[in-house]
Amino acid sequence: MDPNYPQGMPSRPRRGGKSLIWLLAMLASLRAFAALVQVPPFMAPSLGLVFTAVFIAIPIIGLFFAADSEWPALRSLGCLILGVLLQAACTVAMPSLSGVPLITGSILAQTGLLLWCFGLGALVAGLVKDKNLLLPIAIFLAGFDVFLVTFPSGPVQQVLQHQPAVLEKVAYSVPKPIEVGQAVGVPVASYVGPADFIFLSMFFVALFKFGMRPHRTLPWMVSSLIAYMGAVLFGPSSLSALPALLPIGLVILLVNVREFQLKRDEWIGTIIVGLIAFGLAVFPSHVLFALTPLQGSFIRRHPHADVGDEVVGDPVQRDLAADAVAVWDAVADLAAEFQQPPDSARPWVYWFWMNGNITREGIT
Repeated sequence: MDPNYPQGMPSRPRRGGKSLIWLLAMLASLRAFAALVQVPPFMAPSLGLVFTAVFIAIPIIGLFFAADSEWPALRSLGCLILGVLLQAACTVAMPSLSGVPLITGSILAQTGLLLWCFGLGALVAGLVKDKNLLLPIAIFLAGFDVFLVTFPSGPVQQVLQHQPAVLEKVAYSVPKPIEVGQAVGVPVASYVGPADFIFLSMFFVALFKFGMRPHRTLPWMVSSLIAYMGAVLFGPSSLSALPALLPIGLVILLVNVREFQLKRDEWIGTIIVGLIAFGLAVFPSHVLFALTPLQGSFIRRHPHADVGDEVVGDPVQRDLAADAVAVWDAVADLAAEFQQPPDSARPWVYWFWMNGNITREGIT
């Protein structure tokens, strides 16, 4: 039973998939507005703040309402397959589209993304048989996400550095207003990785499944992720990307902490998982934050965003960052020079003339 619903009252009707469909339709309408309507330049910054809040809040609320229902494996799998097919079909077709068809394809692809993320999250939630497992899951995901975001050789950073177009095709996009004089289209302010919606859906389904505190969790989740996105969009360049599973896990834990009743062996296992997560998060993030600004992740500022390139921190940190950037650039230059060696690295011959016995004809 949901502890937020008063005892003795008639059973509260469950919202489920119908609410998700309505909210997805609302989100699609807002995306069409964002892609087609031009605004005066003086309105763009304030309207950008509104867009950020709306396009983060609506999918979170939609996933929450969808979770308020029974999600057996077959139903979850159907949602997953439908979303994958919709996003894949639109993504394949979009390069050949322009104008309104391109905008429509983008809207449908984003709708498919949220559908398959929820379906997969519901499937994962079905595998969780004990609510106490949510505690180590949330802790581990938070630490592991920080590791993936900050570790330069990890898959996230590799994709962001070498194939950023892949992220743009599969990630959720937060649009920005079109100013008067700009062409209509699908302008993007930032991206949200699909893994965050997957695990957000998993947690919501599990909270309803185990009768925990979903309704108290929702407002904290929405406000924290909106603030997180604001830090990405309007913060310094070192915050151009942030691991969103960190605030997601913290909200789940802090709001539902009284729901967990662990036995001694469960506490031991959770502490071990916490130490592993702490090691994953602190060691690479501490080293890399001292060396280089963060790049790419769950919530990521669009690469063309208007931000500065400064490195914040104390003087030692700035010096280390400058040295690390120089080393990184040198490694990149070295790789390029292997492809196109400079004259100084090419084979050469030393011609030693004895007693001036040489003529112009002999040289040529």
